[in-house]
Amino acid sequence: MKPQFKLLLLFLLIGAGAMAQDQQNSQIGAKILPTGEKGLVKLLYVNPGEKQVSVNFYGEKGLLFNEKIKSNQFKNGFVKYYDLKSLKPGKYWVEIADSEISVRYEMTFTEETMWVSYWNNYMPQTGLAAR
Repeated sequence: MKPQFKLLLLFLLIGAGAMAQDQQNSQIGAKILPTGEKGLVKLLYVNPGEKQVSVNFYGEKGLLFNEKIKSNQFKNGFVKYYDLKSLKPGKYWVEIADSEISVRYEMTFTEETMWVSYWNNYMPQTGLAAR
């Protein structure tokens, strides 16, 4: 083979490997999932190899509470429940952050339901996803 062809083949292989790695990175995520219980929030976090995750809950007056979850508590991700039954109706935010991402979701609590803003993409707000 000609040296130029070998070099081109090498660059193509390196580029394909980089694209495959980028596809793996796009799998990183954090979501708030519906539960059947009023005031109970289920957090799904997925990011293989992350060292620490910070979960912060905010109200209209600022930080309500936060938690730092270390890698020895999870391998590739986790599902964790948060009991927010004591919160009054209103708007709240949850922020999930690690060294690669920071995601913030708005949650609206009423007397009867809880709603997370991105759920609008999946079902109408009149549908009951969480109590």
